[in-house]
Amino acid sequence: MFDNVQPLVVTPQPMPFESYKGYILRVAEANGYRSIHGMLRHAGMTENEIRSATPDPEKLKRLVGSDLSEFDFLSEKTKHSRYQVLSGHRIPSLYLRSKHTRVCPCCIAEKGYISSFTELKYAVVCPEHKIETIEECPSCGKGLDVFRPGLSKCQCGYDFKHAKAREVTNHAVVGLMHILKAKLENQDLNRSLLEPLGFPVEAIAKLSLNTMLSLLYRLEGRSADAQPNSDVMATVTLAASIFTNWPRGFHKYLEETQGPQADMASTGLRKQFLPIYETLFKNGLPKDEVAFMHQAFVVFGQSQWRKALIHPKLQQGGASNIVGIYGLAQALSKQPATLRKMVAAGLIPVHAVNAKGQALFEVTEQLVFEFSAGQSLTIKEAAERLDLPVAILNVYRQKGYYQEHFMTNPMKLFHERDVERLRSELVDGVEFISNSPQDIRYISLKQIMLKKLGPSVIKAALIEAIRVREILPAGIAGDKPGDLLFKRSQIDETISSLAQKFSGMVSSENASEILGVDAKVVKSLIKANALEAYSTDYGIYVIEESLVGFNQSSMQEYSVNRA
Repeated sequence: MFDNVQPLVVTPQPMPFESYKGYILRVAEANGYRSIHGMLRHAGMTENEIRSATPDPEKLKRLVGSDLSEFDFLSEKTKHSRYQVLSGHRIPSLYLRSKHTRVCPCCIAEKGYISSFTELKYAVVCPEHKIETIEECPSCGKGLDVFRPGLSKCQCGYDFKHAKAREVTNHAVVGLMHILKAKLENQDLNRSLLEPLGFPVEAIAKLSLNTMLSLLYRLEGRSADAQPNSDVMATVTLAASIFTNWPRGFHKYLEETQGPQADMASTGLRKQFLPIYETLFKNGLPKDEVAFMHQAFVVFGQSQWRKALIHPKLQQGGASNIVGIYGLAQALSKQPATLRKMVAAGLIPVHAVNAKGQALFEVTEQLVFEFSAGQSLTIKEAAERLDLPVAILNVYRQKGYYQEHFMTNPMKLFHERDVERLRSELVDGVEFISNSPQDIRYISLKQIMLKKLGPSVIKAALIEAIRVREILPAGIAGDKPGDLLFKRSQIDETISSLAQKFSGMVSSENASEILGVDAKVVKSLIKANALEAYSTDYGIYVIEESLVGFNQSSMQEYSVNRA
């Protein structure tokens, strides 16, 4: 019955990258049909064919008297699968709008047809006019479908071609829409538009249209304020922000949106961010195309997050700078046992402790340690080179003033290069002056070290003040630190200040000796408020009066018990 279908009177030719259904609507309108339904029935299509995602092109060809070579269609064998062809691209149907499409009123007004771009699910903005595409009639609010009277006419009679368009000021969103449209139409990306936004143009240029659409699909509901039925504009805005100022936009998203949900009970970066990791890097996306995102994810873990171990398989060259004790041992070519001693001694800082109580280290912080050959000195040999008393050098090291950059074995020794560094810092830049023993204006460091100044920490603190030049030497009479000269008035004032600081106090070490107990017991007594103490820059010091009172009360209790 339909073999002798007569061609329509008006048979416009399809435009480049025109929507197939939009073309059918344009033809129906040009021939006076109130809907495409009547025209397609005239072409011999069944109701199912009319309402399908792709109305039978073979029957339409007879109606328009054209082979419709401008459109690419799936073969009969795959026509009803979950894929459709759009402007030559075989695209999963879930990335398309098959029933309620969007349109750009300005494009219809200027060009007279509907672009295939608006059939993409994520085509929420026209990149040419920088306005939101519409999917509902501005008058009646009903969704637009292909059975309306014309390209810009709703079934209610409203002509939305002249509707007031909503301008889009988010340049990143406009840029993302340009990318989708350029890939659909096989055009080069507009670098002058994308590069000022900080988009990774070279990497995005290598993404296929389907990969780009898949990324958008995977980001649905992944924004911080996502609702169960989050709109498409929210997804597009999120994706645009991720690509902006690459990779900072991506890192910001990981930190602020995914970070609060991270599984901190896990130690590895991938497991901490498992949901978003599997969303972006698993389940079908071409690894070579999204490699730039994967690398940015690893860099985020190394340089910004820094709260997780990074498995070597995640890295494409180079090693993670956040490691556990075994990773640190590998990076520094030392035994874990040796490094644990260094950690306990405070020579290696702990970067963080994870939920399992495991210490994490940042390898870059260890670069100050140079494990090279050199002579190791006993404390007596080091004190001789520095021209300082052994006891004072020992306290100087205990209080953390001594800078150790070179490791010795055993660790209690002093590396000659560290000793030489300290010697240089004490004497370098000091002017030589001839000093007579009878000149009472000056006093040498060696003379100061022989004085009784109270706790040894006072002398240790004095040496440190000299090293950092809080106290300036007046000159030097020889080539050793002990030959440093100071004005008596200046040094007496400093010593008096330090002596007052420690007046009436004894170190926690001396307190343990006085009480005849272990240092841990003293700390427990302080914690229990049985002893009064202060934490100073030079360590914990116990008030002498408090110590005496505790000792007397202990003796009285002992006497009562014996009686």
